[in-house]
Amino acid sequence: MGSMTGNRQPKGRKVRRAIVNSFLGLSVAIVFLAAAWALFSNTDDTFIFGYKPYIIASESMEPAFMKYAFVLVKKDSPGNIKAGEVIAFRAAPIRGKAALHRVVDITGDGFITKGDANKRIDEQIVTGDAFLGREVWHTNLTATLYKLVQTPGGVVFAVIFPCLAIVLLVFLIQTLRRLSRRKKLE
Repeated sequence: MGSMTGNRQPKGRKVRRAIVNSFLGLSVAIVFLAAAWALFSNTDDTFIFGYKPYIIASESMEPAFMKYAFVLVKKDSPGNIKAGEVIAFRAAPIRGKAALHRVVDITGDGFITKGDANKRIDEQIVTGDAFLGREVWHTNLTATLYKLVQTPGGVVFAVIFPCLAIVLLVFLIQTLRRLSRRKKLE
C-alpha cells in the first residue's frame, strides 16, 4: 500500500508540472504573438488589453527616447493628459502614422506637441480624433540591440550567443538534477 502511494505521488507531480509548464508556455506564446501582432499590424488603433507597443522611428525624442527605442502606450482619454507627458497621435505630416511627442501646451483646440530634440513645436494641433494614448513605459535597450545586430559580430553576440547560453543552461540543469537523483538513490 505504501509503495502505491509512493508511485502515485511522482506521477501526480509530473502531471501537475506538465500542466503548469504547458499553461506557462501557452501564456508566453500568446503574449509574444499579441505583442508582435500589435507592433506589426498596419493600424495604430489596434490596442491589446488597452496597450500598444511602438518602436521610435526617428531621433526627434532624443535623448530620453532614442531612435528604435521600445515604447508602451496606454489607450487613455485626452482629458487625462497633462503638459509634459508623452503622447502617441496620428501625425498628419507623416500621412496619419503614429508619432510620439511631448505635450508642451493644452489649448481648447487640442494638444501642442514637440519632439524633445526638435527646435520648433509641431505644426499640427493634436485633436481628440488624432490622439492614440499616453506613454507608460519605454526602454532604449532595443535601440542598442538594433544597432548591435546591424553587424555580423553583433548578430553572434545578440542572437546566437544567448541561444547557445540557454541551451547550455538547460543541459547543465538537467545534468545536475540527474546527479542529485543518483545521490538520493545511493
